[in-house]
Amino acid sequence: MIKQIPEDFIVEEIPLHDFGGEGPYTYFLLEKKACNTEEAIQELSADFRIPRKNFSYAGTKDRNAVTRQYCSVKGEIADKDFGRYKTKIAGHGRKPISLGDLRGNKFTITIRKIKRPPEKTDSIINYFGEQRFGRNNLEIGLAILKKNFEKAASMMDHPEVSMHLLHSKNDFIGAIRKIPHKILKLYLHAVQSYLWNEVAAGYVKHHSENFSEAEYRHGRFIFPRKKIKDIEIPLLAFDTEFTDQEIEKLYQETLERSGLELRDFVIRNIPDVTPMGASRNLAAEVRNMEVGELEKDELNDGMKKCTIKFELGKGSYATIVIKRIFS
Repeated sequence: MIKQIPEDFIVEEIPLHDFGGEGPYTYFLLEKKACNTEEAIQELSADFRIPRKNFSYAGTKDRNAVTRQYCSVKGEIADKDFGRYKTKIAGHGRKPISLGDLRGNKFTITIRKIKRPPEKTDSIINYFGEQRFGRNNLEIGLAILKKNFEKAASMMDHPEVSMHLLHSKNDFIGAIRKIPHKILKLYLHAVQSYLWNEVAAGYVKHHSENFSEAEYRHGRFIFPRKKIKDIEIPLLAFDTEFTDQEIEKLYQETLERSGLELRDFVIRNIPDVTPMGASRNLAAEVRNMEVGELEKDELNDGMKKCTIKFELGKGSYATIVIKRIFS
């Protein structure tokens, strides 16, 4: 068990930026728990009366964790403790922090309710973790791709959507357009991530004589007992060009199971959120892993706990490491 309390899961961003310059952007350390990054940023926007579009960050961090990450804002804010989160000014510069502007993340994780310590690993299959999908991001993304905009709007928990539909009852596309562009793209990224996970799992299963499995909300992760050759697998978009026939076939099968076609990835009604193609390595390195001793678990009678530490490159998920070492 992980994340029984927020302090069980500590994430510290390894920054890419140098914060010692001058410029119109303020860089700040955001330390938080019991809220996700976007919630904190939206509240900061309201508190400091600075438009949300002026804020940016390198990656979204979990709600149920203690996280420390660097963000930027065009303008000035101050050091402040808001309870669930606090800000600390790190410096200034001429460019905003953008998605992906980090070297990686350091993790300190307490694993509870166990009877044996996990084994170390130096690599994982680079699956997208469950937090990538939010509460219903995948379902909303699928509805958008299938052009069921009424269903997508009905699942969006945003006051802008409700307010728009209050005045324009059937204008579901207009309501969806009220959502910040960055959030809208998260729904489509969730679909791309799910499809990638399915294709990667299928590839690993086909190329492994011995493997383990671990369930997650949208399917199964397949982990090889021995390392397999690392390859790049595309994140699907309307313009994806396949160079590997096996990967193309796996995608075709996955799209069919999901009720999708490649042409669905062209969203003419909301063209600015049409997902673009990219690729992702099948494997990811786990660096500097340390596994602590078994200790008494004070939150679960008769059980043990241990603390592990490791580093991952940007875009890789610590929850996948945990799935791997206990599968």
